[in-house]
Amino acid sequence: MRIEEVSGKPHIVGLKIKGDPNVPAGVNSFQFGLHSNIRLNSTQQNDIAYLESLQHGPQWLSQDHQPQPFSLPDAATFLLRVDPDAPLPTSCIGRMVGSATIAEDGYRNPQSIVAHLVIFSPEKFLIMFLGPLDVASVFEKVSDTDRFTSFYR
Repeated sequence: MRIEEVSGKPHIVGLKIKGDPNVPAGVNSFQFGLHSNIRLNSTQQNDIAYLESLQHGPQWLSQDHQPQPFSLPDAATFLLRVDPDAPLPTSCIGRMVGSATIAEDGYRNPQSIVAHLVIFSPEKFLIMFLGPLDVASVFEKVSDTDRFTSFYR
């Protein structure tokens, strides 16, 4: 992840490093405007249609950067990609709405979908890929001294 200017405003951008059968390495996987902080109550967080609608207007923007409750939608179709032995935090320090790139195998028909970035700590965050996917993935910062990252130097 890095911060870069998009349309004159700072954004968090995630570059696909390894790639997969759908989206190759080197493509921006997601982006979130640093100006797009949102604050949601538990009812709003449980409504996937509401979460997807947040791309359409500024009425949900919040300047409040205080910790807020966090929960995933209760929908039976919502998939969480995370270690089942590591429960998710019940609060977050930030939540932003943005977009993610998805595509068919071979990077055919790439499209942008609504996504949410949920920041739990400076080391741990979650991305909710909404729309046709309805899946969330948890990511954790890897230190520069980690054996995995030193392999790629």
